[in-house]
Amino acid sequence: MPHHIIVSIKSIVSGPPDGLVHHSQETGEMNIFDRPVLEAALRIREEIGGSITAMTMGPEASKYVLFEAMSMG
Repeated sequence: MPHHIIVSIKSIVSGPPDGLVHHSQETGEMNIFDRPVLEAALRIREEIGGSITAMTMGPEASKYVLFEAMSMG
């Protein structure tokens, strides 16, 4: 039976170092705690096979974290 790993990714607003959040910004970034989880899922898939589904929810800009996840493998 093939394995199917689901990874939930949180998109966070990436902002300037001044600490101000600019809601008009069109890009977000992956939460720093989610990247190691996705990397672990990729290693598991490499070792035993199967598939990975990365998912997120949020505003339109959240799609960029999914693009980043796809680029990781």
